[in-house]
Amino acid sequence: MSFTRVNDRRDHFRDLSVWPRQQDLNVERWLTNFGADETELAKRLLMNFIYFNKTATDALMRQAIQNHLSELWENPSYPKPPSKTNFPQVRFVYCEGEMPHATDSGYHFARRLRDALRVPETVITSPVEALLASSHVKHFVFVDDFVGSGNQFRDTISRRHDVYGNQVSFKDLSADKNFTIAYCPCLSTKYAIEQNIEPELPQIHIHPAHILDFRHTVTDVRSRTWSGLTEPEAQEMIKKLKIASIRAGYTREDKSEDDWRGFHGLALSVSFEHGIPDASLPIFYSTRNGWKPLMKRPQ
Repeated sequence: MSFTRVNDRRDHFRDLSVWPRQQDLNVERWLTNFGADETELAKRLLMNFIYFNKTATDALMRQAIQNHLSELWENPSYPKPPSKTNFPQVRFVYCEGEMPHATDSGYHFARRLRDALRVPETVITSPVEALLASSHVKHFVFVDDFVGSGNQFRDTISRRHDVYGNQVSFKDLSADKNFTIAYCPCLSTKYAIEQNIEPELPQIHIHPAHILDFRHTVTDVRSRTWSGLTEPEAQEMIKKLKIASIRAGYTREDKSEDDWRGFHGLALSVSFEHGIPDASLPIFYSTRNGWKPLMKRPQ
């Protein structure tokens, strides 16, 4: 793979505003991290790096919600979900971390629903606000940008809140057939759905716009990153990736936030205009040991 092809892709995406300005996604600076024997590795990582700008992210969000509504409208066993004319029957809910904070991605997406999809602000709520409305609201749609492990959503659904003197969670509501609860993220890993969400929350309807599987896991020899290579060649590339990641300050292999493969060892190469998930390879965003990031993560 030649650098000409890499540079053409970079220039083409910048010209079309698919990729942002150089200071926000600095390809040239990032490539200086790699030695001569790592050139092929760097080119392959860059060619398979997925960046969703604002327009693309809005389209993903719209598709995820449409996936949910389409399924429910086609299945007569479900209560008919609300249309634009009866929004009071639905709440769009954002996910919260263990310690809710304004930097949680859910807060960001609450604004996206309002600004991009023109969802009335009155029906976009926090989890506790949605539970307080459950006496008259029967449809809840959780939104988010990215689901890596599924832990945050699982915790949000299971967390109990005081609702007029009773401790109630969305997990409780999901057992009641009068309610529909959906999760509509832009992207979700297959791992999150099959390992953490569906086994514990089978009543929840999960409708991501796109599902990421082994083909998006860079440390898997079957990954599209290593397309055209034999399995031994792919394994050799992965070894070089680990060496470079250690040089970038990520030495652990325990599925922690310091894992060289990214959080939960998911080894992804995806990002959004508002940030890069910690499940993506740290080699893309590290600033440790003088490493020059392709894209910076919010502090």
